[in-house]
Amino acid sequence: MRVTAEGTLDRASAPSQINQDCQHALELALSLKDNYGGRVVVVSMGPPNFQMSHITAMERGVDETVLLSDRKLGGSDTWSTGYALSGTLQHLGYTSERNDWIIMGGRQTTDGDTAHVPSQVAENLGIPQVTLAETCEIEGPFATVRRIIEGGSMDLRMPLPCMLSIAPTAAALRGRNMKAAVKVKKHVTKDDRGKDVFKEGASIFRLLSVDDVGLEIEKVGLAGSPTIVAAAPKVEKATRDLQITDTDGLQSVVEGWQ
Repeated sequence: MRVTAEGTLDRASAPSQINQDCQHALELALSLKDNYGGRVVVVSMGPPNFQMSHITAMERGVDETVLLSDRKLGGSDTWSTGYALSGTLQHLGYTSERNDWIIMGGRQTTDGDTAHVPSQVAENLGIPQVTLAETCEIEGPFATVRRIIEGGSMDLRMPLPCMLSIAPTAAALRGRNMKAAVKVKKHVTKDDRGKDVFKEGASIFRLLSVDDVGLEIEKVGLAGSPTIVAAAPKVEKATRDLQITDTDGLQSVVEGWQ
């Protein structure tokens, strides 16, 4: 992923795919739906090309997706992102009285690698959270969550609503649900670059802006982000070519294995 002149990640240039840790969160959400009913709504923040990830989520059995996308959000750090996502959840109907809500996110992204955002969403909403969660069971207005710790695990019982940050050791994301994929296809078209996007007015997808959600402009984007990136080191791609200079030595090693 490229870094802009301002020292921020250029996410618009990156391929649209669900972050690995978030795939575990999506699978746990779908499993809860299988076991207890309810609806799964995917909410993310990013450029319009993130719609391809939302289409992938819909093909796994998600009920609805929401993308917060606005140029005003460009350069947002994790603090600003946590504020924006929590505001989006409130716009979608979240209140502290919603004891039928569980909010889940992947532990961290593969690009920023901070693991800040789930905690910041929980703090903005004023709800309890569990990090490194592997499993979850629901009993009335409570969730029993298994959390991994060094050398083992711990079981926690917490009231709903709550925030779970899902561990990378949780169950892997299921494959495509063909029935869901056929349903989604009716709502998808191609953009001018030949990429899959939702049709305008698709009932299963909402594209929201900063103004739609009612976010305070001074708290989003580069100007609203207190984090300062001092430097971004250049990462060189390592070669995987195998070079053999001593064939006699290699032969003796191979014979030793036998």
